[in-house]
Amino acid sequence: MSYIQLFKNNLKALMNHCGLLQLGLATAQTLKHPQTAKWDNFLAFERLLLQFIHHRAPITS
Repeated sequence: MSYIQLFKNNLKALMNHCGLLQLGLATAQTLKHPQTAKWDNFLAFERLLLQFIHHRAPITS
């Protein structure tokens, strides 16, 4: 039995988990998008930049 079938005839369960289902759908759509690799590169660059800034910040007491 798939997880989708659990919501098929259960409106209350669907309403209770609507936010989670929307996040799951958004994640699936994002991962299938043809420009996902480009965004991965942007996020990796952002992480490196934040690490660099963190290491360069003066230590204050």
